[in-house]
Amino acid sequence: MRSFWRRMLLFIVLAIMIPMIECTAYSDTIQFPADLEEIGEAAFYGDKSLDEVIIPDGTIDIGARAFAYSSIRRIQIPDSVFAIGRDAFAGTEVVIRSSANSYAKQYAYRNKLDWEDSKYPPGSAESAVRLFNGKIEIAEPLNHAAAAYEEATGKHVEVESLGGGVDLQATLKQYYQAG
Repeated sequence: MRSFWRRMLLFIVLAIMIPMIECTAYSDTIQFPADLEEIGEAAFYGDKSLDEVIIPDGTIDIGARAFAYSSIRRIQIPDSVFAIGRDAFAGTEVVIRSSANSYAKQYAYRNKLDWEDSKYPPGSAESAVRLFNGKIEIAEPLNHAAAAYEEATGKHVEVESLGGGVDLQATLKQYYQAG
């Protein structure tokens, strides 16, 4: 009888302590239910089973250290998220995917995390790093450095060398204005 009560106590303790977040896993991608409002503090701290996470629209808060020291590599964060806690992604090499005008992008830049625009597919040319080189004589070393960076990080770097009488400022301004 004593064993029964120990198991019941353990069950009750686990039911109280384990966060009540239901999620669906598709291969290595975790997608949360649509009614999720927040991810609690340290909810996935140190979780080594994470790869890609999709946060649903309507979620407003990601708690402090929520994904810290986990194996997360990519997270899709909607515009509805307007608070991301301190060190939410500490100790990870996560790529944050969000819209260009989102709080998540600001958070990524403030915390020196990689960011991709969610309007483009992951790894597309639009989400690649573009490097403009105004000195044609260093094009080859830059291409080698770009290849090494891509090999180390998995992020494509496109080097565009402009030289020989090309107005670099005007070309950059055209790219900027084109969006």
